[in-house]
Amino acid sequence: MVRIRLFSLLALGVLLLPASAWSAGDVAQPDGKPAAALPHMQFRPYQIIDKQQGGLVLATITVPQDWKVTSSVQWTYEDVSHPVRATARAEAPDGSAWVEFFPVEIFYWLEPVRAPVPIGGHSLGMIHKPNIKMREALEQFVIKPYRGKQANLKIVGFRPANRLPEAFGLPPSPGEGLAARLSYVAGGKPVDEEIFAMLGSGNRIPYTGPQGTWYESHRPLILAHAIGATNGQLDRLHPLLGSIATSLKVNPGWEAHRQVVMQQLATLFNNMIARGYAQIQAAAQLSRTISANNDAMLASIDAQRQAQAARDAAARQQAGHGGDPNDDFSLYIRGTERMKDPYWGESEQSSNQQYHWTDGSGNYQHSNDSTYNPNVGAGGGPTWQRMEPADR
Repeated sequence: MVRIRLFSLLALGVLLLPASAWSAGDVAQPDGKPAAALPHMQFRPYQIIDKQQGGLVLATITVPQDWKVTSSVQWTYEDVSHPVRATARAEAPDGSAWVEFFPVEIFYWLEPVRAPVPIGGHSLGMIHKPNIKMREALEQFVIKPYRGKQANLKIVGFRPANRLPEAFGLPPSPGEGLAARLSYVAGGKPVDEEIFAMLGSGNRIPYTGPQGTWYESHRPLILAHAIGATNGQLDRLHPLLGSIATSLKVNPGWEAHRQVVMQQLATLFNNMIARGYAQIQAAAQLSRTISANNDAMLASIDAQRQAQAARDAAARQQAGHGGDPNDDFSLYIRGTERMKDPYWGESEQSSNQQYHWTDGSGNYQHSNDSTYNPNVGAGGGPTWQRMEPADR
């Protein structure tokens, strides 16, 4: 049985190493500083939205004004150990340059027992791959699935990339980083691309029971991303692509919310295991349970999040930090605004909608329509009160 272990990992991440000669033996190491953008370009923020979690902003990225960005955040609740996968791609209007972010993968294996899953198979959102190495992880689980069908695909070379967390503005982390240089043809044009990732050192968890002690090992593949360009322009565009890549900022509010969801999923799953379900049966039952009670579960999670936001707001007010510009920037990064809540004092709501209503029970409704009133046609339901911005 694979037990639940909660990982505090970014859903997606990106960073950039400077250009270097791929045929050379020495490696250019990152210094942790974002590359300078081209001075004549105009930029705009883009929000990566988690629609399944009430429109929370997962992260923001700054891109050139005319670039197009696509993103996806997908929750699969029965994948209890790793239920969320996020991707994003920022691309020039003519498709000549891009930055792309790939989801986190988690590899696991058991010792000395064997997991009841084929090698390379999936269980609870993780991949069964005993003793996986960095190069295999990059080739088989990033390059192959995302670039394997490109015409004339060639791996030009590899180089170590051992300071990826620092380049991304994260504290040093044990593990092994690697970068691959690719060439292929897309849309009839030659492409150069660099793909980076880090395989974390992971952990080895002992379990002791009637049959002795066995171990469950995990290694996460994180910070996987690509930068690319057509027609031999990649090295020239490194400063621009670096600026875009390192502008990615993950919303700490979303990460806190993710942990609440993970904890609830783990509790549901472990309760089903305790009732005698086998692992696969428990995952299937979890999916059915969540499908039947999804709205109630998310409402419960949202109520907890809003209650915490209210407590935080009260603490800030008591400490006299109501006008802190750093707090305003934090709200901007999270894509939220503070609203006067008649029940909680203050609460944070998504800035994607202009009008917000509360029923005082931790439930909220949102709209950009000034004429919308959830009390109209409610049929004896809860009484909704419209909230005003806290700075008024």
